[in-house]
Formats: sequence, C-alpha cells, structure tokens
Amino acid sequence: MGGQNEGLKNMEGKQLTFFKIRDLRKKDQFKIDDAYLNGWAKHCGLDGSAVYMSLCRHADFNSQKAFPSQEKIAEEHGVSVRTVRRGLRKLIQFNIISVERERVGGKFSNYIYTLLDKSEWRNPTSGQKRPMVHQRSKTTGGKVPTKDNTVLRITNNNKSMSDEPTDWNLEKEIEKLLTDPKRHIQIIGVWIRSMGLRPENAEQMQSLIKRNLRPARLLNGYKNEDIEETIKVLKNTDYLKKFTLETCLKYIDEIIAQKKKLGPKIIRFEEIIKPDGSRVMRPIYK
Repeated sequence: MGGQNEGLKNMEGKQLTFFKIRDLRKKDQFKIDDAYLNGWAKHCGLDGSAVYMSLCRHADFNSQKAFPSQEKIAEEHGVSVRTVRRGLRKLIQFNIISVERERVGGKFSNYIYTLLDKSEWRNPTSGQKRPMVHQRSKTTGGKVPTKDNTVLRITNNNKSMSDEPTDWNLEKEIEKLLTDPKRHIQIIGVWIRSMGLRPENAEQMQSLIKRNLRPARLLNGYKNEDIEETIKVLKNTDYLKKFTLETCLKYIDEIIAQKKKLGPKIIRFEEIIKPDGSRVMRPIYK
C-alpha cells in the first residue's frame, strides 16, 4: 500500500499517511468502560486498574465472568501476587467486581470474578452507599482468595470495609485482642499496646495481626509481663532502632533470666559479640 500512496497529498499539498485503526470486532481486543477511567481509576490506583484490565481481557462476552488465577494476572503485569490481591480488594471495595467460588462435583474449584455494571459501582467521591448491592457468593462472603486456597478477609458481616462505621475505636479493638480466647491473639494485643502502634482501620489491624501470627504462637508459653518487660528493655537498647515481635522472641529468655537475678537494677541492655561470633545481651546496671 505504501508504494501506491506515496504520491497522494491533501488539498494543502501535505503528504498523506495511511494507518489502521483498531477493530473492536476482533476477538483479540477487549473494552474497558470509560466511566472507570473517568472516575474510578484514580481511586483504585495502578494495582486496581491493572487487575481490572486483566479481568476485562479474560471476561466472557455474554456473562462478563472471568477466572484467571492471581498468578496469571501478576505475570501479565510483571507484579507480585500481593499487588494483585491489593487490586482485587479495591475493586471489591467499590463494587466494581464480585467474587464467587465455583463448585465442581461437590467440591470447590476456581474463583470466578464477575464484572458488574457501572450502575452497581460505589461512588468513590460522595461516600454514599451504592444504590444497588450485588449479592455476593455465600461461599466466599466477599473475601479475596489468596494462595493455598485460603481467603483474605476484607468484609465484616457481609459489608465491605468502606461500609464500616467511621468511628474506629482502637482501644476497643485492642481490648478485644487482649480478651480473645486464643493466647497468641492476646499476645498480639500486648505487642500493639506496648509498642504504641496505631492502625487506623480494621483492614490495617487485620494486616498487623497476620504479620505477627507466627512469632505470637511461639510466645504462647510466656506471661504478658515478661513480654512487656522484653519490649521495654529492647526499646531502651541503643543499637536497636526498630525491632519486631520476632526480636522479642530472640531475647526474651535472656532478659527474663537477668530480671530474676539479684543485684542492682538493670537500666538497659547492650549487645556484645562473644569470641565464637555469637551475639548476647549484656545488662547495664544503675
């Protein structure tokens, strides 16, 4: 075509250039609603928009259902699975998609994402609830599926995090942790209170709990006062600018043993390196 049209010019004498526009009739192309790009994209961010793009690409034309794995979506955009999960949370928060789990032969199989009509989307600026609430699957309760067939909780009593009351009370939430029947959850409550951590909403609290489940379980046999004492000592340790609950697990036995010894009051600890290369905590007395 180029050779035949090289001599074609417009009425002003400028050279004409020929090119093809995209053909939406082709099956190797997909659509994203303009309303999403005009209003919701900036609230869902790059992670939410990337996930939405993949779901639009994989969605069935008639049912608007898609079931790509999170690993597949992550691979398509060169991001982590954690980023994909974060994007899914945002899309569910604004009711842009719903999640359900397919049952095959009496057993649960794939997670299915349904692209909802824009009339169902939650307004990202007004703060009002969406006019129509899409019924979520009873099997997932609006949770985002995670690796190893587990689910990441983003709802509370079938409401999304964005529908929760704004009067978040941190002290009440910490008290719930401290009185939880599970000992390791109580320990996480002790950690949050002693460290003065300030999660701003239920989602941040759940993330904080999830990060500390392993060390908290390993601290099950210790008393609250021993954990609190260990945190206090580590806060006054010069070389430790930041530390985690796993750090407490590392030093708690030594700090408890030093506390039980008779003698002058210990005001802080410092780390020393023994000849064999191991590190120990040395008490500094008043």
